[in-house]
Amino acid sequence: MQDSHPLTQSPQFQAQKHRISITMSGFTLPLLRGVYQAFGGDILLCIVLGEIAVHNAGRWLAQEDNDPQVLEDLQRHPEVLRPCNALSIAEATGIPRETVRRKVLTLIERGMVYRADNGQLFVHPSVPEQTETVTHSMVPALLEAAQRIQNLLKPAET
Repeated sequence: MQDSHPLTQSPQFQAQKHRISITMSGFTLPLLRGVYQAFGGDILLCIVLGEIAVHNAGRWLAQEDNDPQVLEDLQRHPEVLRPCNALSIAEATGIPRETVRRKVLTLIERGMVYRADNGQLFVHPSVPEQTETVTHSMVPALLEAAQRIQNLLKPAET
């Protein structure tokens, strides 16, 4: 798949594309291994959870004064988060709706997602603590990989 983004068409990117690819793999492989382990080998479970979380957080993140404390208050979720359902998650991910429905039930059982009275899905405020190990190990790795790629994309000094 060829991208038409100006960055990927730049001479610096083209000259460094193999190093960039290896740097990205050095980040994504440990991330995928960590996710695989954290979710008991069920990558689709992680994808469904992530899509619900990103979908929910979109409205909250768009607000200038998005107070993180409100994310802890289940009663306020419908007013500050964008709800979703299995159909919208299936459409967003390309995962079959019935598979999404089963994954949602598993996430509810694990306390990672809850269904509001109107049937809408929300990520539970405990998810950051439940995924803390992966997050804490991967943030420094992401920043390191991003810095390496930025360095690779700097124009050569003449």
